[in-house]
Parts: sequence; C-alpha cells; structure tokens
Amino acid sequence: MDFELCGNSCTCDDFYLQSPPSSPPPAPTSPPSTSPPPMSPPVTCDVGAMNDLKATLQAAIVSQQQKNAALQAKVYDEQVFPNYPPQPPAPPPPAAAVGKCVSLWSQCGGKQWTGPTCCSKGSCAYQNEYYSQCRST
Repeated sequence: MDFELCGNSCTCDDFYLQSPPSSPPPAPTSPPSTSPPPMSPPVTCDVGAMNDLKATLQAAIVSQQQKNAALQAKVYDEQVFPNYPPQPPAPPPPAAAVGKCVSLWSQCGGKQWTGPTCCSKGSCAYQNEYYSQCRST
C-alpha cells in the first residue's frame, strides 16, 4: 500500500505537485543519471488527516477575521484612541463694560453664564467649561 511508503507525512498533494510533461523531453546530451523512479499516487488519501487540516485552517481563518475586525474598529473609531490630544480649553469671554464687573472671587464666566464677564479687581480665570472666577493677579 502506498500510504505505508511515506508514513504519516504523506499527503495527496505530494504526488500531484508536478504535472506530467505535455511533450516528450528532448534527448539527453549526456548519459542519464541513475535516479530513483517516481512514486505513484496513493490509492486513497488519508481523509481523517485532510478533515483535520480543513478544520484547523477554517479555525485560523475565523480567528484572523476577528482580529482584522477588532483592528479595523480600533483604527477607524476615534473613541478608541486613549492618547488622542484633548481639545484646548475655550478662551474666556470678552470683558464687559466698566461698571458692570463683579468683585473678587465671584463668577465671571462659563458656559451659559449670562452675568458680568469682567472683574472689578484681578482677572477672570478660566476654571472649566462652565465656570470662570475673578481672582487676584
């Protein structure tokens, strides 16, 4: 039996990698070398080994597809970039007219702030998006 010739390392492809020549080869110019005769194809393939190989390859394909999807989501989703530079803080609002300014330590700005935006003493210091406070300079 041909399977016994090559042991567990035998596959069907080992016998079909080289197709037979379409025309007879040219006559040799030197004496032919003595080489072993080519092996004949096996009568049957090891179906179990082929099925195991197929299952292994299918699992590798699924695993790679999952890795590709995760990588694509990471590359194209801006929310995944933890080291993305933060947005710069908004500049403080412009100073209001003199006489309508608030005292030291009072609120002088922020998102949706409708009161005075200038300080009678010190300057309006940005704290966060919603709050700016008059502080001494």
